[in-house]
Amino acid sequence: MMAAGLDSILRSDTLTHTLHALGITASCLFVLLSLLLFGANSALGPTLFLPAVFGYILMVTVLEPLLATVNAAYICFAETPASVSQTFPLIFHRLSRIAEVRNF
Repeated sequence: MMAAGLDSILRSDTLTHTLHALGITASCLFVLLSLLLFGANSALGPTLFLPAVFGYILMVTVLEPLLATVNAAYICFAETPASVSQTFPLIFHRLSRIAEVRNF
């Protein structure tokens, strides 16, 4: 039962998609900031790719520890649910409810 519940938790996890959306948002903000700072010159067009890539990489790199922490919580829940229930009862309760709801 726990394996099926963990599988449903992992399928319903949207944190990875959220991090990529934040990265894309940051890249757009870097492009807008560079347009405001340097003006909308026609010569600047090809170089706007660099701030976009920089913004995306920066945001994804900064938020990577958050993703690793959530994945570690999932692994702890899968391997030792009793330990998680004693240490972090709120997280255990929510993950258990997600696993139960998704199994039906």
